[in-house]
Amino acid sequence: MPIVLAPPNDTAEARQLQRRAQAGEVRRIYQGIYTDDRSAPIELVVRRELLSIIAALAPDAIVSHRSALESGITAAGEVHLTGPYRRDIDLPGVTLRIRKGPGPRSEDIQIPTTAGIAHRSSEPRALLENLQVTRARDESRRHTLGQAAMEQRLEKLLVREGEATLNRIRDLARDASEALGMSAEFKKLEAIIGTLLGPRSARLAHP
Repeated sequence: MPIVLAPPNDTAEARQLQRRAQAGEVRRIYQGIYTDDRSAPIELVVRRELLSIIAALAPDAIVSHRSALESGITAAGEVHLTGPYRRDIDLPGVTLRIRKGPGPRSEDIQIPTTAGIAHRSSEPRALLENLQVTRARDESRRHTLGQAAMEQRLEKLLVREGEATLNRIRDLARDASEALGMSAEFKKLEAIIGTLLGPRSARLAHP
């Protein structure tokens, strides 16, 4: 197995893995997480097994905001999550940035991994998340993609899949926004979709 987990309540097994690491049989990625891949660069192993690591370290969190839509690690080497606590987890080559907020919901995406289930925001939720206001000046460090990027994404969906898809996203986002406390973001999303479909004429950010 590429990822080896130390059982949280098994001290003997944890110590055995520590001894195996000292003997060079496995390599330590993070506390309680090892890999038996002894040849690939450790940063590559982390990227390859990232969802398994997230499932092990942050089972109550969800891959959210820009990370839910970009399907990868940002240029700043970060993955953005939302969970019951605020925490940064520094891994070799990658930092998990967990913001406090609502965790996974039934409509979000479940991804089976060797370490359990990893969660990713559904499309409607991710659109709302990326319409949140951020104060970060460095674009590569922002946890959101911003309104212009969401307009472009929705426009592509309209061209590729038609009006029904945007109407479905709007309905699902309306329900999600109430539970997530994102009524302001839903108003933005509703205005964008209404303008793309014709009835409304809100000012858009993307040319």
